[in-house]
Amino acid sequence: MGDVPAVGWAHDFQRVSGVLHLPPGFRLLHASGVDEVPTTWIRHWSLLELFLALVSAIAVGRLYGIRWGALALVLFALTFPEEAAPKWVFVPVLATEALVRALAHTKASLALRMIRFTTVVILLLVSIPFLVGHVRQGIYPVLARPYATLGSGSIGGGGDGDGRRAAAEDFAPEEAPRGKADAPTLVAPAAPAPTGTPIDLPSSGYGRGAAGKWKRSGDEVDPNAMVQTGPGLPRWQWTQVDLRWSGPVERTQRLRLYLLSPEVNRALAIVRALLVIALVLRLLPWIASRGPAWWRIAPKAAAAMLALLVFVPGTARAEVPDRTLLDDLAKRITRRADCVPACASSPRLLLEASGDVLRLRIALDAAARTAVPLPGGAVPWSEVLVDGREAPALLLHDGLTWIALEPGSHVVTLSASLRGRESAQLALRLKPHRVETTLDGWTLDGVHEDGLADDDLQLSRVLRKPEAQGPGLAPGVLPPFVRVERTMLLGQTWTVETKVTRASPSGSAIVLEIPLLPRESVTTAELRVVAGKVLVNMGPQVTEVAWRSVLEQQSPLVLTASKGTPTIEVWRLDVSPIWHTTFTGIPFVHASADAERSLPELRPWPGEQVSVAIVRPDGVPGRTLTIDQSTLVVRPGVRATDVDLSLSIRSSRGGEHTLGLPAGAQLSKVALNGKTQPIRQEGTKVTLPIVPGAQTVELSFRTGDGWSALFRTPGVDLGAPSVNTTVTVEGTGARWLLAMGGLPTGPVVLFWSLILVLLVVAWGLGRSSWTPLGTASWALLGVGLSQVSVASGALVVGWLFFLGWRRQPSATVRHHWFNLRQVGIVTWTLVALITLAVAVHQGLLRTPEMQVEGNGSHYGALRWFTDRSTALPASAWIVSVPVLVYRGLMLAWALWVALAVLRWLRWGWEGFGMGGYWWSPASDPYRVQSAPSGQPAAQSPQPVAPAADEPRDPGA
Repeated sequence: MGDVPAVGWAHDFQRVSGVLHLPPGFRLLHASGVDEVPTTWIRHWSLLELFLALVSAIAVGRLYGIRWGALALVLFALTFPEEAAPKWVFVPVLATEALVRALAHTKASLALRMIRFTTVVILLLVSIPFLVGHVRQGIYPVLARPYATLGSGSIGGGGDGDGRRAAAEDFAPEEAPRGKADAPTLVAPAAPAPTGTPIDLPSSGYGRGAAGKWKRSGDEVDPNAMVQTGPGLPRWQWTQVDLRWSGPVERTQRLRLYLLSPEVNRALAIVRALLVIALVLRLLPWIASRGPAWWRIAPKAAAAMLALLVFVPGTARAEVPDRTLLDDLAKRITRRADCVPACASSPRLLLEASGDVLRLRIALDAAARTAVPLPGGAVPWSEVLVDGREAPALLLHDGLTWIALEPGSHVVTLSASLRGRESAQLALRLKPHRVETTLDGWTLDGVHEDGLADDDLQLSRVLRKPEAQGPGLAPGVLPPFVRVERTMLLGQTWTVETKVTRASPSGSAIVLEIPLLPRESVTTAELRVVAGKVLVNMGPQVTEVAWRSVLEQQSPLVLTASKGTPTIEVWRLDVSPIWHTTFTGIPFVHASADAERSLPELRPWPGEQVSVAIVRPDGVPGRTLTIDQSTLVVRPGVRATDVDLSLSIRSSRGGEHTLGLPAGAQLSKVALNGKTQPIRQEGTKVTLPIVPGAQTVELSFRTGDGWSALFRTPGVDLGAPSVNTTVTVEGTGARWLLAMGGLPTGPVVLFWSLILVLLVVAWGLGRSSWTPLGTASWALLGVGLSQVSVASGALVVGWLFFLGWRRQPSATVRHHWFNLRQVGIVTWTLVALITLAVAVHQGLLRTPEMQVEGNGSHYGALRWFTDRSTALPASAWIVSVPVLVYRGLMLAWALWVALAVLRWLRWGWEGFGMGGYWWSPASDPYRVQSAPSGQPAAQSPQPVAPAADEPRDPGA
């Protein structure tokens, strides 16, 4: 029983569906918290089956008593949902029993008894196969699908190749990126974050290679890195239960699964079998009419067993995370964005003032859903558009207008009328990084030459002068202005790539001093460095200058934006996964989706400072090699055993891996990825060269141990735990298999359960007086006939009972029916003798039929599977003897059958001749002979019935 969240997220879902995978032996009794689960035990019931169970239980109670009615109700409740369970067959049995009792003294009594006999036989023919199959599946759940092989499929429906291909891709070298990389469009606020606030910096991105192409800093492989390969995933499929919800599912909804473990299902199978046996025996008329009512204790015993079963504690529990882990996951999922409360920035503002119209175009980037204050003051906005559409929501608070924005980049357009105004003030609560203006008849104060703005802006109308006085404004020349972009590549070595781009119009030279970072050394030639500054000289038509440098590894890395220089700076960090960074200062932003590179960026204002704490965390202890599949194929012989071992290995490091062979094993072949390698064993050790990635290993060796009465598969030390372990034993045709086991899922020998059923049937047949065979004779006959089909064995049993019925006084027939019966006896005898001859032939010449099934096994190949195993997997064991032992026993049985058949034929011939061998009018023993007048007619003597104490088979 497990209680798990229905969705596992802190959000409501519109549609949810799932699949529950159950291993052999488990069964879903009921599921709550889900709308539709069609394959549960409770959902299997239909109103028709419920009606049938109640009516049949009431009928049993009226015919045999209230206790038997209660037992029948429990039986029907437990068995009706089972596959191939006897259900409708009880209806004719109960109906004919009621008619026989009601019409016991009428002419139809004999016909009703014959019909009742037929229905009871049908009940036996349906119940016995169900009992045998149901108990077998309860004890060995894998027999539910005897031809299915566990481990041949994959979890989630993929094939084995998919898992190996994915594993290979995980550790394959990455190719150079093709084209532009997709990048998120979130932009964090440019306002300074509180000092000391840690911000984790993502480590994905690209850097520029020596040839001018961008490459990942993580491409540099650390030779000492310990990358874990993780646990292997079992690949098996058995019972799949579809879970479906018909509508929205809330995040608080829970899913509760009620599971029956293999132990409980095994106990239920035995209880069902006992209840079916008890009820069927009670319905048999020739048993129910005998001696004391032994069945009176059956309901009590069944009730006691059921009560014990109720108090057996269930052992099936679903694996769920502990409360600490769930709370931690809840905090991660429901925590607020790191940028709160400042999650927006404005990289650009375009101000247009012409005549009586004021229009602002503001570029806003939001890293999360947030509210942004619009420029305000004494100017009322007549129109507010977001991305060309009317703003969805506005809020007036504290004298400012706020607008709600979704994550991403947006353009907000504001319009206002300046009619009748000589000046207007604008308060910038969220200052843009750059302000651009288009003015006609207005002047603007509060914007610097580099595009930065003060907290307040003021528009003033220009008073027009007469044309004679000339224009009111004189043109000027803008000072030089550049953009400095620094890209820091923090991998095995730290490098910096700096690019200076002209921002002012070309046509004039630019001479600047660009400060270097602390402990930065320029490696690009033809650049002058003086006092920690690079002297940049850009000609009138030069728009870009770039250089490379090496940065000494240091923590913290302090970055300070230049102050008082005509520059704006952009910092980008490309951090390898081997480093962990903690960012203190202003938050970083992401480039837009159409940017050339997808890297976290910093856009500081002059004088702003950022401190980056960089540490190299130690690797978490874990395996760097995982065995995803291991297959052991064993071919035992008389004096030696050949073994093939196949492994699917995933490794994140190159190195060596050692396997341990059994004592005395001789290595004959080693192949890596299908290619034979010259590798020799050292004692019992075999050392394999391992390369990073996925690979297959194949070994062949021979041991000096052959077949024995108790054979165990050789144990191989794999050197690491394995998943999907398969053990196969081939070439078992020369042995008589008696028992096997060792691993959780594997083959079973069903012959012994068949023998148990045959012994029970022999005990029942031995109680009959129609045949001279006792319990021992019936048991010996059944063991020998187990090598042929059940129908053939039933034909021999029916032949003996047909001969016994021929000797009964009640079997007297007349006229042509007598001859037809004689012909039937002869024909049936010939068929029975042929069947016995076939059974002798099967036993003396063919392999023993031990009914080996389970996990796709058969007599020639035995397969075991376990989803997880240790470095030394468990061995499979087989109990067997040479097939000559079986031949000898079958020879002895054939001799016994030959002698017994002679006795049975002599006994059958005596019965065959009772009352004559052939009927004719002259030889009719019941014909009335004519007599002289006045004398009574003479009648032929009546046939003499055999004595009740007729000698029985001495073999009994």
